[in-house]
Amino acid sequence: MPFPDFFGALEAFAVSERFRAEAYEKAGPENRALAKDHIAFLHSFWGEGHMVGKRLQGKLSGGKAYELSSQGADWLVLFLAPGFASAPELIAVLMPALLAGVSRIAVCLQVERTEDEISPVALAALDLLGLDEVYFLAPERMREFFSEALRSNRQKQGRVIGLGFSLDDFTATGDSFLIFPSRLRLGIRPGAYAEKILQAHPKAELVAVSGLEDLNGPFDAFFCQEDDGRAGEYPVFLILRPGQEHLWLWESLDPAFFVNSRLILS
Repeated sequence: MPFPDFFGALEAFAVSERFRAEAYEKAGPENRALAKDHIAFLHSFWGEGHMVGKRLQGKLSGGKAYELSSQGADWLVLFLAPGFASAPELIAVLMPALLAGVSRIAVCLQVERTEDEISPVALAALDLLGLDEVYFLAPERMREFFSEALRSNRQKQGRVIGLGFSLDDFTATGDSFLIFPSRLRLGIRPGAYAEKILQAHPKAELVAVSGLEDLNGPFDAFFCQEDDGRAGEYPVFLILRPGQEHLWLWESLDPAFFVNSRLILS
């Protein structure tokens, strides 16, 4: 766990049940249905509990015995940037943590002036994921909790993630910490639905791409038409088609990131 009363200190900034209930309704049935479909997709893609509570025992060629065990991290603290509004990007961070069996998850949303800045779609996604520990933090509080979570995680039993920030917002290193970009760069092939893409990723930069000759810099994903025969030619991790605008995966993140392993030789 982070510093002795880390979660206790967060409780003063908890989002009220009333506010969350209102946000859930404001999100609307269509957005909630898309979030549910995304959750079900990731559950099927990774499978439940494939990394949780595993223990392997055996003997090596020299006669030494070994025991390799793995379990979900003790905790995850996720920090969301002000104005963050993408349910797919949020779900793609939290689902692998849940599937890995992370014991405790806290989500901290940065608020500049008023709680109304928070996207109801993002808050509804947290409800659908069954997460209860959600907090509003002013910028100075956000940095304070972020720094303390990192400082107290030297044994790497927990995980710290920043979502929607630029790399300049926080300075941190270590394999128990990740930061995801404030603005995705998405390639759009002819036939893709720009309006639906921006609904799922409001801050994304959309770049029209007709062929390989149009590539200019790295892309986070490509959106192609259903019968696009050139989809496999593009050097990018994620390629999506019409009807899949609400789906998302982060290339550098899967349940294994949230698993702590221990090897004992005897």
